[in-house]
Amino acid sequence: MELILPEFDVLIVDEAHEMPDVMRNFFGFSVTGRSVTKLAKLVGKELGESDLSYKLEQASDWFFRDVADYASEKGDRVRLTESANFVDPNTILQCLRDVYSCARDIEQEELSTCTGDHTPKRAIKADRIQKRATEIGKHISECVGQSDAGNKVYYVEFADHARRFPRLEAKPLEVGGILRKYLFDNIPTVVLVSATLTTTPGNFRFMRRELGIPHETQELAVPSPFDTANQCLVILPTDDHIPNDPNDATFIDKASVVVEQVLKLCNGRTLGLFTSFKNLEGISKQVKSDHPILCQERGGGMSRAELVRRFRDEPNTSLFGVESFWTGIDVVGDSLTGLIIDKLPFEHQDDPLVAAMKDKDSDEFWKWYNARAFLRLKQGVGRLIRSSSDVGIVVILDRRLKNKRYGKHMVEGLGPISKSVNVSDIALFLANAPILVKANRAVFEQEQELVDMTPKRPPAKVDQGSGGFRSARLLMSDKFSKVFANAKGDRAESKRLKCGDAMKKSSKRSLRRGRRRADKDSNVRE
Repeated sequence: MELILPEFDVLIVDEAHEMPDVMRNFFGFSVTGRSVTKLAKLVGKELGESDLSYKLEQASDWFFRDVADYASEKGDRVRLTESANFVDPNTILQCLRDVYSCARDIEQEELSTCTGDHTPKRAIKADRIQKRATEIGKHISECVGQSDAGNKVYYVEFADHARRFPRLEAKPLEVGGILRKYLFDNIPTVVLVSATLTTTPGNFRFMRRELGIPHETQELAVPSPFDTANQCLVILPTDDHIPNDPNDATFIDKASVVVEQVLKLCNGRTLGLFTSFKNLEGISKQVKSDHPILCQERGGGMSRAELVRRFRDEPNTSLFGVESFWTGIDVVGDSLTGLIIDKLPFEHQDDPLVAAMKDKDSDEFWKWYNARAFLRLKQGVGRLIRSSSDVGIVVILDRRLKNKRYGKHMVEGLGPISKSVNVSDIALFLANAPILVKANRAVFEQEQELVDMTPKRPPAKVDQGSGGFRSARLLMSDKFSKVFANAKGDRAESKRLKCGDAMKKSSKRSLRRGRRRADKDSNVRE
């Protein structure tokens, strides 16, 4: 860090929920045939050793072909679990040792004939080649022998669908100790910021353990600035519409019916977040809509940025995407009114990292596994409400949120949001929510003006789960929720109007109380 950045005492890390995986990648390593070939070309170009360059390229081709033969039939990412030596690395390792010896001899020769104070360029290049050959040889030996399997996961990953170009990967299982040693113990102040650092309101335990955060570290869970209880409706369809098992053979057919209803009620304007291309492609083929649907394509098609731009700019357009669309999408306004999530974003248990974590500590694994899925779910749901005036609905097509204990905890962890099991409630919510949100915002701003005008006024009690809105408005929110959940036809409209009248009366009472307190404080001072 000293070579890149000037000295500093405070480090602020945004999107800190991504740190565990970023650090696993940073402190891990990867070896590919291309990296060895690049080294071979340097040997020929910088050292003038064309024969040695050719031998290294040949050895690399043979070695990575053997790796591909071993792993190609097992999948795109194959964990290395055998005791040792799943392929023979001796030929490529010997070539790398020959490269090291050749580069070392050239460096020593250049240095011995140097008469000035400056190191010859060829000696510098030879030194770099030595270091690179040593590093590649060390990484190949470690992956083949899995010499640190208790602390790292080793696997083969293919960069292409044809599975011809493998790369050897290694990642540390735990990064908390590494971060404590290199980050927290060396920088006086570290501030970690993210909207998804807690697994339940105010609970930082999971992220503390993942990142090795020191015990004395202070915590602050800041309430949402949005009136999410009124701005967002989460719908969990009943088992009459969605099968209890998301892997059921009928899931795509039944989910397609619900998705089609949502697109119709939202007039398009829906972001679909899918956990697999299988579900995305299966549902998008069956759904019929009067409005355009943009879909992320496997291995090609429009870029993510172009898809998001069109979704934001083209009226009534919907967008379906997979993993990369769960984070970083920021679409404010009516262009994003509906959000559909097909399944809870659990990682596949045959993923090398997941499997290795399960083998290491099966008791703690499920807490870790569920917490990671929940943080991804929060990131996905967070795509919807991006401003204080946004209003929208989230439909999650996974019955485990209702049927499993961990699912119920996840729903609670989403915070103060209205909930329903009926897709048909979307129309009434979208018609009434903007009115209530606007009125609540006006009342909030008026009360804030009174607070600013009143000297030495005690701070108002704020419900931490309400996003900063006081209990009077939460009461109105509850009234509205009951109205909208039971409303049908004209009866719904009459109750909504009554709710609006009650809201206005409550708001006026709040303002009168505020003025009386202001006058009383003024008289006391006089």
